Amino acid sequence: MSPGAATDRCLTPGKLMCPAIPTLLCVSNVAGIPFEYPTRYEKTTDHVYVVRARRSVTQRFAPSVGTALANFVARLADIGMSIEAILTAGSHYCRCITGTDILSNHSFGDAIDVVGVRWRGFGGTRETIAHSFRDPGERQILRRINACLRLCFATVIDYHRADHRDHFHCDMNRGGGRIATGATTIVFAQEALNHVLGLTLPDTGRLDAATIAALSRFSGRSSTELRNNTILNRVLDELFRRAARG
Repeated sequence: MSPGAATDRCLTPGKLMCPAIPTLLCVSNVAGIPFEYPTRYEKTTDHVYVVRARRSVTQRFAPSVGTALANFVARLADIGMSIEAILTAGSHYCRCITGTDILSNHSFGDAIDVVGVRWRGFGGTRETIAHSFRDPGERQILRRINACLRLCFATVIDYHRADHRDHFHCDMNRGGGRIATGATTIVFAQEALNHVLGLTLPDTGRLDAATIAALSRFSGRSSTELRNNTILNRVLDELFRRAARG
């Protein structure tokens, strides 16, 4: 049976056919960590939100996404964040990128939206969710989560974009790897550089002269070397590992 046509968010509904995905997984957990779908949030202070209701869900995605999520869980454990649940806003869903006739990576089972995590800290169990990115204390934790996601997924879209301030969109770029110079990568690199080096780079998402200079200072690599995508990706990996440590 045909999967049908894509209609949601498409510029021309019905123009594109949803792909068949024979390897699609349907799982309730990854590495023993369950998925939960928040159904109600409450704003407790000006910038902090909490989840007040949720339900257990199964998620559908390609095996590569499952591997990335397992790596994410392991990386969080390595930095002292042992998580008890992954809060999600969904995974496989055949639709277009909003206002285009291009299928979203969600259509291929290549993406998952991560709202946040429940984890065990020194003060007991707590949840950290993307909604609270404006709170300085929560932002410190979200930065570490963000960095760990970026070490596992090719693409992460986060709170720097107005349409992703309540979740992290994570995908594997359908096997294409990280686009080192992409805006969604560089904007978080600028945040990480500001944190690690004490700078005040604006979050432009552009690999401009100031950002290259900061990456050079961080890595010891020349600006010419940083124009090489392989080298740049290695530097970004090290930067994100440093940001993940806090």
